[in-house]
Amino acid sequence: FLLKVKKKLPKYISKKHYKRKHGKKAYYGQSQSKNYINNKMSVLSNLNRKKILFFLRYCLIGFLSICIELILRKLLLSLNLGNIITSILPLFIGIIFAFIANISFNFKIPRYYYNKSFIYFSLISISSFSVQYFLSKVFIFQNFNYEFTRFLISGSVFLIAYNFHIKFSFIKNK
Repeated sequence: FLLKVKKKLPKYISKKHYKRKHGKKAYYGQSQSKNYINNKMSVLSNLNRKKILFFLRYCLIGFLSICIELILRKLLLSLNLGNIITSILPLFIGIIFAFIANISFNFKIPRYYYNKSFIYFSLISISSFSVQYFLSKVFIFQNFNYEFTRFLISGSVFLIAYNFHIKFSFIKNK
């Protein structure tokens, strides 16, 4: 069912002009199968662009979450609160911020899955933080401050946690 579109174009109308005017329809001399392939390539290109933007938004939200966590930690340390409070409270606030930002700007999940998604998101984030904590104890990072070490290790564990969030936390993503 491959037919070539054969239309006589006036000499003053170029193929480029005809294609621009008629959109995705085949222009003079182009077969419909090529047009179909071009449309599919365009859809794939848009899909890849969408995934890249999705990933970049996820990275930005994660970065902002860690920044909020570190700022709160410094504030709590200046108030001379206990070590446990200064480590755990900012972590939970960062997790809550990351979850709300992700469901608002990145993952489009139905509202009735929010609780289940938040539980998975929290479990994955806390386990990721635990792995990062143990990695910081195994590798020697005494020469660096806490903030730099936190960014360095969270960046290395990031892709693993990202895949877990995609597979479990936001499985109902539209």
